[in-house]
Amino acid sequence: MSYGIHICLYPRSPDFFAGQNFLEIAKSLDRSNYAESLWGDFRILDRSRKKYLYEADECLSLETLNSTLLNNRALDKSSSNSLECSAFTWLEQWQLTEETKLKKKQKAALNVTTWDKKHPRGYAYLYDGFAELYISPGSYYITQTDDKDLSPESTYKDHNECVEKNLNVLRELLRSIIAILDPLSLKIFTSAGPFLPFNSHATYFANTNSFIRDLHMIKDFWVGNFAPYYHEPPRPLKDSDPIRQKFDFNEQRTDEQRIELWETYTDCLRMLDYVTPEVVNLALDVEQSVEEGGLDIQRTENGGTLVFGSKDFFNSFVSDVYLDALEIAYHQQA
Repeated sequence: MSYGIHICLYPRSPDFFAGQNFLEIAKSLDRSNYAESLWGDFRILDRSRKKYLYEADECLSLETLNSTLLNNRALDKSSSNSLECSAFTWLEQWQLTEETKLKKKQKAALNVTTWDKKHPRGYAYLYDGFAELYISPGSYYITQTDDKDLSPESTYKDHNECVEKNLNVLRELLRSIIAILDPLSLKIFTSAGPFLPFNSHATYFANTNSFIRDLHMIKDFWVGNFAPYYHEPPRPLKDSDPIRQKFDFNEQRTDEQRIELWETYTDCLRMLDYVTPEVVNLALDVEQSVEEGGLDIQRTENGGTLVFGSKDFFNSFVSDVYLDALEIAYHQQA
């Protein structure tokens, strides 16, 4: 996969702070046991003044990071609410060695960035959220059905075993983040398309309101109501050509899948006003055949719901869960 992975977190309210959320993300990664406990290149940037308030010259432990964020005077002196905290650590990733087909636990760079409510991305929190975890591009998250693009010593089955391990790492990572940060929503995207709900490979809903808000976002981008999101795409999605404007509907989809997505949402979004919390719960309870590629829907300990596009979720999207809700609303009104 030549696309980077973006894990985006969305707040319950527009009142959020970079330092506090960065520390909680660091704690959640440490709790997961799948990421290193050392942080490199930690920085605090004041975007309003375009000035770094803090730059670490060495790797920081979680304990040092904690004291830095809690006691740093630069944070106390800044009243701009436009801070950005960033650093990187290393995430466990299984790969095939170049010399042999043996599976080996390696490390992938994991970059974490958080921002304040008056940071440029903070104003766009409905689209960008309040934090992003970025994993460098790599092929070990998408399963294969043949040996194409693999080394002669490897088979797609070896590759897929690595993918299965890596997807399990991400699943545990998400659960740890959700347990500590309690976001309204969390989504996993790749850079193959815009950060819109139907392009997510895995989505967390804290409640039915977060689900309905996603549907309103899809409708807004469909008809061209971009103002609430501080983003200005070149055209409403209803006017996009799913063949020519591949990025609008995600380049990882085939032409046929993009056409079907455009046609189905164009037809079904008229039912949005009839999607109630009860309809959402029915959609999340639709029986799925996970082993045959259906949505993988899991409840979380805090009462939320995690929806994966499928068991191999980077090979799929969560878009059908929204269509299930719109279809249920249609049948209730028929």
